[in-house]
Amino acid sequence: MNFYRCTNCNEISINMFNNNSKMLCCKNEMEELKTNTFLEEIDHHLIQVRKIGNFVTITIGKDEHPMLHVHYISWVILKTDKGIQYKYLNVGDTPIVDFLVGEDEEIINVFAYCTLHLLWSLN
Repeated sequence: MNFYRCTNCNEISINMFNNNSKMLCCKNEMEELKTNTFLEEIDHHLIQVRKIGNFVTITIGKDEHPMLHVHYISWVILKTDKGIQYKYLNVGDTPIVDFLVGEDEEIINVFAYCTLHLLWSLN
């Protein structure tokens, strides 16, 4: 699963199948987003996962990530061995999302998109 961003309008697209297709938006090729690893930002973007039974709670930030108009988590994706689920967040929301998974479903990765610092992942 690869993520792409339009440098013109900031639209985000996901290539689910890693088939090396060029992703286009605004008549231009989109840039591929790589997982961000700035160490000085790790506290804001630390992805914490808690799974109890079928319930998964994901919190972004060691202390909650800011959710201001110019700097917030706009979405979180949970990738499991069965598929993906996503939740959108808005300015002012708490950066915590809940998902429901199957009993035998294994968490593969979690992705979070920060409007200022771009893409972050659990792995």
